[in-house]
Amino acid sequence: MSLRIFHICLGAVMLCFLAVPVSAQEVKDSYYFMKDDGEFSPEEKDEEAQYIYEQCEQNTFQSLFFDCACIAGAFRQERDKEKLIPQANLLNSLFEEDNQRGCANVTAMAGDTYKFCQSFVKAHRQKEKNNEQYCECVANTVARNFAKKPRLSTRFQESLTSEAMISCGKKI
Repeated sequence: MSLRIFHICLGAVMLCFLAVPVSAQEVKDSYYFMKDDGEFSPEEKDEEAQYIYEQCEQNTFQSLFFDCACIAGAFRQERDKEKLIPQANLLNSLFEEDNQRGCANVTAMAGDTYKFCQSFVKAHRQKEKNNEQYCECVANTVARNFAKKPRLSTRFQESLTSEAMISCGKKI
């Protein structure tokens, strides 16, 4: 009987969470910025690029991997070329496909990887004397390799980190 009461209470709690509205931040797609005339003015393109910058800055994942000002600028340039391409398609090309922009946030990537490595060595390389040098190697290797082919993907980041940890472990 107590298990049944537990499930009823759990269900009631879940309903309460579902009833609470999630942050009502409006998503503004490409068509929002065209002001109902079906065309982008230079001001509307600038406004959309600013929106892209703000969204990137608020996204911990995007702002760690990429320089948001660079992404917004690249987005604005692409908007000039591809006037009616949906916003999501342009962003996908910038975050996933376009490796030549130089928008990788190398400094943040290196710092984040270094912090991760410091945690790792405390648990798994306690007896090693060269952990500082090892973590510097891992952080710099990940940042350098990410900059060569940036992609917004945790799996890709994990792969870069694993490869760097193995190669730096052999070097040092």
